Amino acid sequence: MNADLPILSPGIRGLVKEFVGRMLLDVGGDEIGATALGGFWADLRQTEHDLVMVINPYRPFTRDPASIEKMAREIERTSRLTITGLR
Repeated sequence: MNADLPILSPGIRGLVKEFVGRMLLDVGGDEIGATALGGFWADLRQTEHDLVMVINPYRPFTRDPASIEKMAREIERTSRLTITGLR
């Protein structure tokens, strides 16, 4: 059975908290991923970081500029982080 749950292992949390350098986390582009990302809010807000939203125009919720903006605002609201770039 597969499940999309907004849960990350404690090992990932430790890496994010203690990592020095560059790290890329792909948490998906929906509310589940944004909720998981929000779990790092306290650690990330104390560091220099970028939150980049990668646009896939073939996904149903990011087909046009209005839907992309709506998705971006939902991700920011849920994660409590600010998107700093689009790709």
